[in-house]
Amino acid sequence: MPIGLLADFEEHFKFISQHVRSYGKGPYLYGLFGSTFGSLDRPELSFMNQLHAYMENSDELMLDVCVVKAGEDTDNTKWGPGTKRFFARGAARRLGISTDEVFNRFDELISLKRSVTTSSPIAGTQVMTLSVDGRPFARARRYSFNDLNQFFNRMGFQTTSKLWTVDGPYNIGLFSLRKKTSTSKRK
Repeated sequence: MPIGLLADFEEHFKFISQHVRSYGKGPYLYGLFGSTFGSLDRPELSFMNQLHAYMENSDELMLDVCVVKAGEDTDNTKWGPGTKRFFARGAARRLGISTDEVFNRFDELISLKRSVTTSSPIAGTQVMTLSVDGRPFARARRYSFNDLNQFFNRMGFQTTSKLWTVDGPYNIGLFSLRKKTSTSKRK
């Protein structure tokens, strides 16, 4: 019997996993696509701890992330129309104006601050904070492929990954995660 479930992975994964289990037999495959992992509101560590707590050993999570290319000057990256429109929606809600107006005045209305993490939990992560009127409304993260692999392993997941090279300043990292079967302690 097909069912639909609409919920936020970040805030309600316990709810999601409980309802999925009540309607079907595992193992379960969860998907997080469109670089959603890089747009989490809270830190990745909190999200992964929640996943680890509620996923069964046979469950799997597949996700894609934006991966920084070595030597690429990401400070001068120009976003395409799809990315601009995505962020324009959030800014429009904050400003109380139309998405089209924000999209047409994107560089005038939206400011961007970039930083790079040098330590835990995921070294080499670029964090871009977007603001309107000095108030942050969105974050986008771009990762080091190897450092993200190590993070997932430290979080207690067995990781299968593939780096997909594409045109532009970023590549795409594809990941499949399962809980490790050993009882080793996560950090």
